[in-house]
Amino acid sequence: MPEIGVGKVYKSYIQKTSDGLDVILYIPEDAEELSKPFRCDDYQVNALVQTLKNGYKEQLSNEQHPMITASGGMLHQYADDSWPLTRKDLGSPRDKGGQVPLNGFAPSREYWFNIHNLQMLEGHEERFYVSPDGKTLWLPPDPIGTHFTTEAAKRVGLDVNNMKTEVLPVEYEFGKDRLYVVKGSDDADDMSNVYGPFFGYGSISDKTGFNKIAIAHLSRDPEDLVPYDGEYFVDKEGRKIPLGREVLIYSDESLRNAVYGDRIEPLIVWESPGDKNKIASQRQVQEYEPGDLPYIWKPCSVVQWTLGAIGTINRPWNSKRSVAIRYPEGDTAIELIDEKQLLHELGIYSEAYCPIRNEIINSALRKIGRYDQD
Repeated sequence: MPEIGVGKVYKSYIQKTSDGLDVILYIPEDAEELSKPFRCDDYQVNALVQTLKNGYKEQLSNEQHPMITASGGMLHQYADDSWPLTRKDLGSPRDKGGQVPLNGFAPSREYWFNIHNLQMLEGHEERFYVSPDGKTLWLPPDPIGTHFTTEAAKRVGLDVNNMKTEVLPVEYEFGKDRLYVVKGSDDADDMSNVYGPFFGYGSISDKTGFNKIAIAHLSRDPEDLVPYDGEYFVDKEGRKIPLGREVLIYSDESLRNAVYGDRIEPLIVWESPGDKNKIASQRQVQEYEPGDLPYIWKPCSVVQWTLGAIGTINRPWNSKRSVAIRYPEGDTAIELIDEKQLLHELGIYSEAYCPIRNEIINSALRKIGRYDQD
């Protein structure tokens, strides 16, 4: 995992608008910078539910229920509308074996106040592209993205100095949810202390707090762009070691009625080099399925939320889904639940919950002590 420098937000608000969500975070100038993220609780999810139901401004965090500073990143989409999604391995501390966005927490304090730069960092460091012949490194049009793409390519062992570079035209879609960040604990009289609005597809989860995702629409098809995973961890000696995670490419159509727990086979699987001492090469793997990690659709909340918001995932409420259930005796098993029935039983069903179905159900399961999904 890269360097992390996050903070606690004790004062924030959320409100539904005519075309999205407005979120305001207040961050004191003397806020402590933490090297480890922390989980939020269901207070934030409940605030979101209330503003979706009544449209009122709701408090999103307070002294008893602090929230982490905003995280951010991207999803990429090829010109043929397919989605290259990173899949975590089973040893990951979160979202084991799940499909995740190019997303992360702020590495330092400066990113608390510029989520756009955080989106560019994460979106072009965790994923970059090389030509099929391995001779060209594709660079994003954003200068921040270009810097981090180049560093990531060097980290996995590519001889960047002897490669051609070309700018890959990208159209960024930021959505209509707005984030404002205020430096201080009170409403700012000096507008220089107000940062934003930062646009993106906003989501809330206990793992990432408030998150902003942009969609990067790539100008080329999968056969022109070989995806590399640029994520890394820092070892005890301080070296940055590439993780070499798989990149699974899904057709847009295959995700239309995707249900968590279904087996959905990707179009293509790419494996990235995971050790910087290896020859940096990509291997296209078709009809390949590791015995311990089948092609199960188990995206993290941010992927579910974003693909739902743009209409890629568009399935009815009355479908069922698989979840990991924790039983009182401590055993865990996969169980099929009926989403609509569960929410009716808990007395919180509403069609307004559709855009945030994943987090509402997870929150409901936590309340009754049956949720056991990382």
